[in-house]
Amino acid sequence: MPLLQEGENSFAEVIRESFREGLSALIGKSGMEAIYINFKLQDHLMNPKATHASLIPAFKVHGAEILEKAVMKEVYRRINERFESGDVFSYEVMFNRARSRFVSKQIMD
Repeated sequence: MPLLQEGENSFAEVIRESFREGLSALIGKSGMEAIYINFKLQDHLMNPKATHASLIPAFKVHGAEILEKAVMKEVYRRINERFESGDVFSYEVMFNRARSRFVSKQIMD
């Protein structure tokens, strides 16, 4: 079971860095910092429902989805997986799929 814990901790780092890089690429470093701090994303980055819910009031569903896609594209790039969101994007589904693939790779190594 320690491998899973290590994988989860490493995935948390992937998520943290992907938020910073994905949002910075989309809205610049200042915009990323404002969102990261004002919405207290560091407190719930590993909870995709809470992350999504915190973005909705300011960015509405469409704006939150744009930000979340930028983050997920960065996550998938970092874990060497192809990003395919399909017709309907779900941050929670994409997050859980990425976490599962990341942890599986950690266990296989």
